[in-house]
Amino acid sequence: MEVRQPGVKYSLNSSLFTDFAIKNRFIFIPPDTKITYDELNAFGFPLGSVIVKVFSMPENTLDANGNLIEIRLLIHRENGWATLPYKWNTQESDAVLNVTGETLIIPVQQGDETLVSEYQIPSPADCRTCHENDGFASPIGIKARHLNRDILLNDTTVNQLQYWSSIDVLNDLPTDLSSIDTAPNWKDDSHTLQNRAKAYLDINCSHCHSDGGSGALSGLRLEYWRKSIDYNHGVCNSSHGWRGGGFDIWPGQGEVSSIPVRMRHTDPKDRMPPVGRSLVDEDAAQLMSDWIDTLPYQDCASNNSAEN
Repeated sequence: MEVRQPGVKYSLNSSLFTDFAIKNRFIFIPPDTKITYDELNAFGFPLGSVIVKVFSMPENTLDANGNLIEIRLLIHRENGWATLPYKWNTQESDAVLNVTGETLIIPVQQGDETLVSEYQIPSPADCRTCHENDGFASPIGIKARHLNRDILLNDTTVNQLQYWSSIDVLNDLPTDLSSIDTAPNWKDDSHTLQNRAKAYLDINCSHCHSDGGSGALSGLRLEYWRKSIDYNHGVCNSSHGWRGGGFDIWPGQGEVSSIPVRMRHTDPKDRMPPVGRSLVDEDAAQLMSDWIDTLPYQDCASNNSAEN
């Protein structure tokens, strides 16, 4: 049996978009404890566990490395998950807890254009906007469908979940990994447009647009495991509460569907997600438009039955 390391680095198939920030992720769990596998929801973590995400901003969107900006901790305490964001100092030697939040103006080059990110370091309360479900904070990306992937370990390719199981970190992993409903990397065009679009919506939107999430009243339920592309996924669903109106997904009408339209907005009143980004991920917005264009046309404007 391999000796457990004090912390385990992990990767996701797709990452939540944060103004092109580069993220490195780690988990730490107490000795003699394990994470509990869950088929659909975030894995169960023992008390004392810490989930770590380190954010860096590249100078160019094509760069694989960047300048350290912040580090966010999720700590599983007796009263629930604590959300603690820390800002790195300019020497990148230490990070200090930021309890009020802060906006940083950071230029980033994309092709011939210089973009200006209004990068938001969240306060602990801001963190709960995304991480809260049914009144309690919880992890977002630590789900089987996002973690089931190959990683490179000591020059050898291994399945990430099998590796966790082999080092005695994870309980109850299914023997047949092909039984795990896996959300692909949305940037991988070897997968269908629909699965790529659903994967993007899952990692970027479903933590709010789910039962118990902060966006539950919208009617949207955007988890990848939902197979029917229907009203719950946004089809002919009126864009509740948005001054732009329209429908979240108007099948066959990607250019006017609210999901890609709002992905292209940067005004806080109009953009989606409303927090965590100030720039546009145009590749993702175009993917969403292209996918919606492939859906069989429906006349949402006269389809009152879809509201049920």
